Amino acid sequence: MIKFIFKRLLAVIPVFFGITVLAFSLTIIMPGDPAEIVLTAGGAYQPTEEQIEIKRKEMGLEDPFVVQYIRWIGNAIKGDFGISLQTGMPVTQELLERVPRTFSLAGWSIIFSICLGIPFGVIMAIKKYGFFDEAGSFFAILFISLPSFWLSILLIGIFSEYLRLLPTSGFGTWQHLILPGTVLSLSSIGSIARLTRAEILNHMGREYIFTARSKGISELKVFFVHALKNAILPVIALIGNNFGAILGGSVIIENIFAVNGIGQYVVTAISFRDFPAVSGYTAITGTIYVFVHIVVDILSYYVNPKLREDAA
Repeated sequence: MIKFIFKRLLAVIPVFFGITVLAFSLTIIMPGDPAEIVLTAGGAYQPTEEQIEIKRKEMGLEDPFVVQYIRWIGNAIKGDFGISLQTGMPVTQELLERVPRTFSLAGWSIIFSICLGIPFGVIMAIKKYGFFDEAGSFFAILFISLPSFWLSILLIGIFSEYLRLLPTSGFGTWQHLILPGTVLSLSSIGSIARLTRAEILNHMGREYIFTARSKGISELKVFFVHALKNAILPVIALIGNNFGAILGGSVIIENIFAVNGIGQYVVTAISFRDFPAVSGYTAITGTIYVFVHIVVDILSYYVNPKLREDAA
């Protein structure tokens, strides 16, 4: 087990390197001059070329790219992503204040997706080619296809404005999680249900299933102990990918529902051309995504005996 985790950690080192290079490169790629933006935010609305040049030297922007990157990554390792050009506050502090809100939203969405997606997929497989299977496949495709921004507005209109059952915006109680969490989870529910169904039907036709049946094992045990256990492996990997998609989707949903999370934070940072905030967001979310995949790999290790044999 330890050997397997060590190998996975070694494998993600190049990924971390790529994430940090991408995050830092945003400060170069994004339009605008950071020095000019800092001076403008500080009150010098028409800074002279001389003022801009002096500020660029103060910020180390005249140094070569490699030197700037090494300085930035050294500070990032210590948890320092710089000062926000917009608020003048440390980027790390502002992100950490908002991460729990985004994680609560993402966590609700993933739990909702698993609790509905897998059972729906199982029932669709049991009732294959029947009414429930056809209806489930239709709604699964519908959930995947629906635009999240349109669905958000529709649900706000129905449950908040018309029925007055749920709050339209903000964050603080479990009621605030229902609408945005539902919107974020629907696409994931559809994809999990479809994959669960497909994998179960695929495994039900395998030779080891026929062998289990020939030994007199009950159909219920064959289905849940043998078929579902093996079919769930790709679903676990999909859930990890869906977590990343939910984090990305939260950028739109948090703005619609006025949830002050990291998604709303980065949209404001991009509009203000707040380079430290955008690069800090990219580095942190990329790191979270990588660690989620490590957790998925560990879960797959426990579920799949072949992985344990290969790691031995």
